[in-house]
Amino acid sequence: MTQDSEGIVERLPGIAPGHWNTPDGLEMAQEYAGMDRAELTKGDFSDFALANAVFMASRGDLDLIVYQTAAKERIRWLSTQLALSTAHIEAQAVELERAKAEGEARDIEINPMLKGMRRSPKYYPAIGETCRMSGPNCDDENGYTWVEVNVLWTDDFFIVTRVSNCWPTVTKLELALFEAILQPEGPKP
Repeated sequence: MTQDSEGIVERLPGIAPGHWNTPDGLEMAQEYAGMDRAELTKGDFSDFALANAVFMASRGDLDLIVYQTAAKERIRWLSTQLALSTAHIEAQAVELERAKAEGEARDIEINPMLKGMRRSPKYYPAIGETCRMSGPNCDDENGYTWVEVNVLWTDDFFIVTRVSNCWPTVTKLELALFEAILQPEGPKP
């Protein structure tokens, strides 16, 4: 269970993803809201690894059913987490505006999911650049973990990157940190 599972039902937004439009769907969303990723089917797989397992599974193999079910569950869990995070951010924005209007000097907690908002000034890589990226779910007990990626495309909200010999991935900029790869200083030509 997540650390903050009490009160989750009250925090679920009234307007939510399409699979919540039924009583069973809302009940499922409430269940997913209180779960950690590791509690899901194939919870030890990263999102990328699970997507790759679905893609690579033989169409005649029963493992495909397991991977497809796990992927469907993961998508529902991710949409629930996104809805909860969005509702949390919106509530923080309202609280911040209220605090500003009343002249209160208060620290408003920044959602830890927004990794990309934790660093200032923020480094944004250019298209075609190879850099180091720490994306969602890439932290360990020692802090950020980094992977070398090539930037294929970016705009104001999203970035498409690729790790060598892997499929491209899309990430929201606010959920990732980037670092330039420093070139070793050598003799000048």
